[in-house]
Amino acid sequence: MALIGSLSATSAAAQPALDRILGPSESGSPITISAVNGGQFETLTKAARVAAGFEGMLPVRTDLSILATGKSLRNVLDAMTAADPRYEWRWDDEVIVFRPIERWHDGSSALHARISGFSLDNINAGDALALLARMVGVWPGCATTDARRFSVNVGDGATWLEALNSIVRAHGSLTWVIAPSLHYSAGFPISLYLGGAGFGIPAGAVLRPTVGEPDRPCVATSAEPAILDRVVGTTQGVDPLLVESFYSLVPSLANAVGVPIGFQSLPADERAVILNDPINLTGLTLREALDALVAVDPRYHWQELNGVIVVRPVRAWLDSQDPLFRSIRSVHLQDVQASKPIDLVLAALGRAEASGFPDTRLFSISLPEGPLLDLLNEMSRQHGELSWVWREIPPNEKNDYPRTYRYEITFYLRGFGSGFAVP
Repeated sequence: MALIGSLSATSAAAQPALDRILGPSESGSPITISAVNGGQFETLTKAARVAAGFEGMLPVRTDLSILATGKSLRNVLDAMTAADPRYEWRWDDEVIVFRPIERWHDGSSALHARISGFSLDNINAGDALALLARMVGVWPGCATTDARRFSVNVGDGATWLEALNSIVRAHGSLTWVIAPSLHYSAGFPISLYLGGAGFGIPAGAVLRPTVGEPDRPCVATSAEPAILDRVVGTTQGVDPLLVESFYSLVPSLANAVGVPIGFQSLPADERAVILNDPINLTGLTLREALDALVAVDPRYHWQELNGVIVVRPVRAWLDSQDPLFRSIRSVHLQDVQASKPIDLVLAALGRAEASGFPDTRLFSISLPEGPLLDLLNEMSRQHGELSWVWREIPPNEKNDYPRTYRYEITFYLRGFGSGFAVP
């Protein structure tokens, strides 16, 4: 039985990550641990920007209140084990692993089962999640909002625990969680967090030491065709992509072809064309799909701008007073996550709150002073998968927003969106 991470919390040498002082949550509020569970642990490790893993049990305390913000990660982890002494945490070569004490020494634990090696290149969290799902006979899903790409190698005979740690270590700030489920009568869910993606493991599932020559529906290939020649796929790998109007472009079409799309809707007082018989875009090239939609609603015009598809009302392209042509200052960002440029966009539009956009892919932007549209497109281009939607808030929704807010901008990644009202 090969166990990794033999250093205990009390004997571990000083590590920069463990001594890192924790700041507030993505929303700006202090982080308080109210329970020893996977969700709270993931919030903690995400704030610390560290790779981690959590194997849980049913909670026994509901009265916790451990303030994490302002303390070192080490101190908070120690406080959590003091509050629930069933657990012990260890440092395993840049990965924090939090497990029940008895599981560390239990040779029958599923996490100590040995597997065949695998090597995956240019994957994201969803690809890794799909691989783990296949190992227990579950249909692999690709639902994840995290787009950071990484490569991982696991040798033959490694334990499943070592494989999980290798995945999060290669990523750099991913957290795996395996814990009893309160919602499934049989089995327990395993999740690779960062967006809450995961799957339930059915009772009686057998861990397969190998998945054979992997069928990897989520993994990007290096030989992608030209953007406009990419063929539109299906939704969830099964159903055809049926589109009723341009409002279905993002996230549906962007997600189906893996191309960032920017979309500006018609003004709120102009009714969108809604088809009684939706267009089936599956099997069309991206160019054919966009042309088909423009034929239905010629008030729109699309352009491919160096890797980003931008669809706007025809007159918006020519209107110097259009809100997307408002001028913003130069932007120079090096190795940042999407939340940073999104926060700059919101600030330029008059909204100061942090976006907390859940993605860890790092990219850089360097733009001179220019229109907001250029920044939105450069964000999408440099990120590679980030799409955006701009719309005017219609009258029937205005009561849902502060009175001074007129527009809403939404950022999409892999089918998930975060919207923000702006003046």
